[in-house]
Amino acid sequence: MASQKLEDILNLSLESTQEERQRSDVLDVGFNRAEQTWELIVKYSGSLERLRGEGITVEILLAGYAIVTVPESLISALVAAPEVEYVEMPRNLLNGVYEAKRVSCILPLTGADGRNEGGPGIAAGRNGRAPGAGTQAGAETGTQVGAEPGTARTGRNDDLSGRDVLIAVLDSGIDYYLPDFRNPDGSSRIAFLWDQTLNAAVLNARGEQGDIRQEGEIPDMEAGQESRRPGEEAASGGAVAYAPPEGFSIGVEFPKEQIDRALRTGSRDSAFFLVPSLDRSGHGTGVAAIAAGSNPNPLLRGVAAGAELLVVKLANLQNGFPHTTELMRAVTWALQKAQQMGRPLSMNISFGNSYGPHDGSSLLSRFLDNIAESWRTVICVGAGNEGASFGHAAGRLTPGGSETVELVVADYERTLSVQIWKNYADLFGITLRTPSGQEIPVQFGQIGRQDILTRETEVLIYAGEPSPYSVQQEIFFDLLPRNTYIEAGVWTVRLEAARIVSGEYQMYLPGQEVRTAGTRFVRPSAELTLTIPGTARKVLTVGASQPVFESYADFSGRGAPLFLENETVFADTKPDLVAPGVDLLTASAGGGSQRVTGTSFAAPMVTGTAALLMEWGIVRGNDPYLYGTVIIGLSLKTL
Repeated sequence: MASQKLEDILNLSLESTQEERQRSDVLDVGFNRAEQTWELIVKYSGSLERLRGEGITVEILLAGYAIVTVPESLISALVAAPEVEYVEMPRNLLNGVYEAKRVSCILPLTGADGRNEGGPGIAAGRNGRAPGAGTQAGAETGTQVGAEPGTARTGRNDDLSGRDVLIAVLDSGIDYYLPDFRNPDGSSRIAFLWDQTLNAAVLNARGEQGDIRQEGEIPDMEAGQESRRPGEEAASGGAVAYAPPEGFSIGVEFPKEQIDRALRTGSRDSAFFLVPSLDRSGHGTGVAAIAAGSNPNPLLRGVAAGAELLVVKLANLQNGFPHTTELMRAVTWALQKAQQMGRPLSMNISFGNSYGPHDGSSLLSRFLDNIAESWRTVICVGAGNEGASFGHAAGRLTPGGSETVELVVADYERTLSVQIWKNYADLFGITLRTPSGQEIPVQFGQIGRQDILTRETEVLIYAGEPSPYSVQQEIFFDLLPRNTYIEAGVWTVRLEAARIVSGEYQMYLPGQEVRTAGTRFVRPSAELTLTIPGTARKVLTVGASQPVFESYADFSGRGAPLFLENETVFADTKPDLVAPGVDLLTASAGGGSQRVTGTSFAAPMVTGTAALLMEWGIVRGNDPYLYGTVIIGLSLKTL
């Protein structure tokens, strides 16, 4: 049932067997095999209410976007609805601070450049004691006595800390027990934590039985501490009820009050019984610590140490990666919380993927562009680490010309997809050649997919149509193993010009996290290697720099010149700016520190800095419009 309302890869998936989907890394993303349902992203107008009566679950987000769970047998009814404009599958999202702040000129803003040793959120005085220590607390330290915990000012009244600004970290979770995310009185700086991976019903049932632990989710006991269940600790305040956030159906939301009760139990193990959320990978903890950590050690202190945090642990229930649908839920939740609390919001996204036309037209990118125009918000997105991964090739055909692109497929590659994007007005002849010499021409104008069997590989091909939001045409190859692995060796793609308007083409492999290290294009291009959603127009896309050499990090994704030979190319001059992203020292989940590298960790440098600017502009009344594209414009002006 091929439809132009459905994106190309979804059309291909619906025409594939379930066995083929299971062998592919991309064709079953969003498909629930047990229930035979799809979770899909829908752009719509009007109301989708009438679809609910047809056995379709509708979860309304913002700005005309929804997440729809639909039985595969009812997708035709979804497509037939006049309110539905376009439908996409979800995507898998792949994912020293002090020195970084110094080279980014952040230290003078926060009072951590030697003028005041305490810094925001710490407020240590000249004698090194915390406020309240000694007989003249406040007078000697220059701290505002009686200030709200975690927002104490340093000796200079112009020091910035992100006070009264919210920082949203949408990632792998957070180690809320660390001092990096606490106020001086020990309470949490996390306003709300939403763990999408938890099951509220299971936790409530186990809580009634006196044990809310979930298998595999118990942290190590601290030495000398005994485990305590809810109700056994006076500070716990009685029974705990678990529920998703209002308006959402997955996960569990923990407000600050509940996190504080957990922290007052005095041990990680006891705290876990009340707030059973862990950051298994440590990625989200490191990101949050860079953006807003308040570690007493200035070498580990984050950029906006006085900001409050909104944290989402993204679900990764299928294929081990969070989906774009989980991210869209998280973005909606964070914006709604900021509006309810009346606070400016600086949002960090350190995930991305390589699938799409890289022109900002995907539904996720367009959704973020809409969110960026809502409330007093800035969205900071990492540019991705695909700049030196050999996963992108590009070129331009001239009338009558041809080009050959070589792709090395390493041994033991289980599956691989290849995207080709070109202007729909251009007519190319495209032939795929296997390492064993079999040639497979792409049949344009054919409705539906092509399915070709080679010696070791099944090749699925789908030549799509333009979407409502882009003139680019996709030719998608999915290489599936006939036994265990696809055929290794050099595959070639032959492109022959028939009619040329633009002539430009782009080819992409999946991100380096999901393919064998040796699988790559022979002649790669580092341009247009931003991951999505870093291609969105109205987000602040952040690349990584190497502070030691004051250079752009080779791995960092990048765009391309806005014009090439006076013709518009696929993307603009993103990233918008770069921040230190190599060998940063930051907090580690479970305690201690870790060295991290990547645009995932450059982005929170900018997220925290945006919070400082929003405090100066919005909170302090110097510029009430200092958010969104204004901050992006300021960043571009400084380049």
